Amino acid sequence: MYERSLNKQDKRILSIAWHVEEKLIVTGSIDNIRIWNANTGHTMQRLSLDRANVTMETIVWNVAILKDYTIISTDSIGKVRFWDGHHGTLIKSFFTHKADILALSVSKEEDKVYAAGIDPKIVQFQYVPVGSQGKQQWVQSRMLEDLHTHDVRALACTEQNIISG
Repeated sequence: MYERSLNKQDKRILSIAWHVEEKLIVTGSIDNIRIWNANTGHTMQRLSLDRANVTMETIVWNVAILKDYTIISTDSIGKVRFWDGHHGTLIKSFFTHKADILALSVSKEEDKVYAAGIDPKIVQFQYVPVGSQGKQQWVQSRMLEDLHTHDVRALACTEQNIISG
């Protein structure tokens, strides 16, 4: 059994993700995301988020980390963000929902991401080739609306389907 505590931080942790191969933990809280060394419990990087307005905090409801160190976050201002976990920089940001995005799911192949929240729609993102040099980037590829009448708080990916509730 692995037992270690993360160093104390000033805000509570609201979401957490474990890197599959490395000893890294990613946490989401109020106004920031932190990357932790799981062996030492120390913060390696802190990523700051913008606010919708100066007085309103941005809550990071979900985080995920992919094998290539891409960090994905969803938040209370309706944004899905893709971060470079190596450098701590924002790759791309999508304003897809009116407010809180409460659910996030990543496909097994890590080439599709789904997000949903208080407005009952599910948004799909896909990692696709762009241009002739073989570069790839995250794009918003689908939006499924009117599937729910209430908040979507849970998403899960299977080989063929996205399950929501």
